[in-house]
Amino acid sequence: MTSAVASPGGTRNTVAVVLCTYNGVRYLPEQLDSLLGQSRAPDQLVIVDDDSSDGTWTLLEAFADRARGTGLDVRLERNPENLGYRRNFERAVGLARADVIFLCDQDDIWCPGKIARMEAEFLARPGLLLLHTDARLVDAQGKALDCSLFDALEMTATEIARLHAGDAFEMLMRRNLVTGATVAFRSAILRLAVPFPDLWVHDEWLAVVAAASGEVDCMEAALIAYRQHDGNQIGVKLLTAREKLRRGKAMRRQHMHTVAKRLEQVEICFDKRHVALGDLERDTLRQRRLHARARAELPSSWPSRVRHVIVETLSGRYRRFSFGFRSIVADLMGLD
Repeated sequence: MTSAVASPGGTRNTVAVVLCTYNGVRYLPEQLDSLLGQSRAPDQLVIVDDDSSDGTWTLLEAFADRARGTGLDVRLERNPENLGYRRNFERAVGLARADVIFLCDQDDIWCPGKIARMEAEFLARPGLLLLHTDARLVDAQGKALDCSLFDALEMTATEIARLHAGDAFEMLMRRNLVTGATVAFRSAILRLAVPFPDLWVHDEWLAVVAAASGEVDCMEAALIAYRQHDGNQIGVKLLTAREKLRRGKAMRRQHMHTVAKRLEQVEICFDKRHVALGDLERDTLRQRRLHARARAELPSSWPSRVRHVIVETLSGRYRRFSFGFRSIVADLMGLD
């Protein structure tokens, strides 16, 4: 892989926290207090409100005055109309002026050492472009749930080990493992990542661009309390086996069509923005697109479907990009 992004090291990075808000008055106070409670204070805090209709803006104005009183550089902006979370984050990261940018959701709570621990990784590893962490899942009242974020995502020990080993691009072509509320990245990647493509969530897109240009890794430490509630824009949902089966039956084919379109967007954007993919990464992207198309275009007749699945199985792509035998069985059963 040829890095297309400069990754300076040094004894200190400047750090910006980017917080996007929308009708968040219920949970914001705890999050804002946790930002002021960091053992390593950020150099800049960028807050962009997406035209909230509750008391969020009034709360933010009062907080900005309090934070500035501690010496923190706060940039507070309000969109004149609602942009949606993707475009709001796109605008917000563009306002940050720092070496490393931390993404922040309005309804979580950061551990006091989050910035310090993650910044230390960037200082120690000049090639590291994006870092994400585990999180404690909590309910709307802040009560701990029974699993961590990595558990909820069903991240395996093998996937984590491969991230540590530098195989992030391959892993992210298989599935997204990165949750924006836990992410920090070098601002240099923004010249390749912005604007965010319409079919991509901002955190997943940033991770793919970073993995194509340098190192992406994870920390297994849970550095935020990741709140799960009815108002989550994304969040995670723990599904039973029956719920997974029902969801797969209703959505799998459309999902695979969308995946194929998203992968085509990657190639178009990377070519236009001169992201220097190596031969291995370019072939990985091509193979992933072929697999998505194969799963999206399963024949309706049983004999044809069996032949189709056998050919795709022999290619090795079920194992590489899906869930192996589980996905093969799902396709054979016609769960589309």
